[in-house]
Amino acid sequence: MRSLNQVSLGPNNDTAYAGGGVVQYEVVQALYQYGKQAVHGLCECVSILGPRLGGGHSVLQGTHGFAADNLVSAKIALHDGSVITASAIENEDLFWGMRSASQNFGIVLEFEIKIEEYFQAWNQLEDIIADPGLVVLNGYYRKLPEINAEKPVLVMELIYQGNDTAAPQYIEAYRAIGPIHEVTVNNIYWDKLFDITNLGRNDRVCVPSQNWAGYVNSIVRWDPASMRETYDIFADLVAIETLT
Repeated sequence: MRSLNQVSLGPNNDTAYAGGGVVQYEVVQALYQYGKQAVHGLCECVSILGPRLGGGHSVLQGTHGFAADNLVSAKIALHDGSVITASAIENEDLFWGMRSASQNFGIVLEFEIKIEEYFQAWNQLEDIIADPGLVVLNGYYRKLPEINAEKPVLVMELIYQGNDTAAPQYIEAYRAIGPIHEVTVNNIYWDKLFDITNLGRNDRVCVPSQNWAGYVNSIVRWDPASMRETYDIFADLVAIETLT
């Protein structure tokens, strides 16, 4: 499957075709040269198909929906060896099922996805746009000895497209808490975004045989008591030498 990693534009330049073995880095780089971007996952070394067929969180989901929402069609090998195409107008029931429980129905050999024009830089956009949908907030626990040698820290990443229009109200809310460390990166280009967010193919998250679990939930409201409890559990877990 890994060799099925080709990426090409559709006839109208509003969709792209990709092989079932393609990883996110390959899609980002292939589309970037055409001024395009796709809704996919968050980590460069991961398949864009696996997350997509189960929903698929993305930094673009506020404006373009989940990755599964952007699937146009799929070429699928079935249990009997036949290969069919599923889409909204062909084998519709299978197409619906493939976007939630695909592993039960077949193997995707090739798929077609919607693509969008990308902003040249993620914080250079017309001032008149103040769409909260352009703001993405990621939060996770991580061991960062250079910041705290004993305990894991809570990392909050606020990623936004625009020229300081919708983002400040969110940024200031977290600054008011008094973070122990803060970094601002300006003018991030789409093909470098995942390096900046420590989710690039050369980052620790992509090192084989490591213990990683990131972005395991998406909720409307944080519960402080529950978050404190999960932090304590995480701190005890990463204190185990074999898991650090």
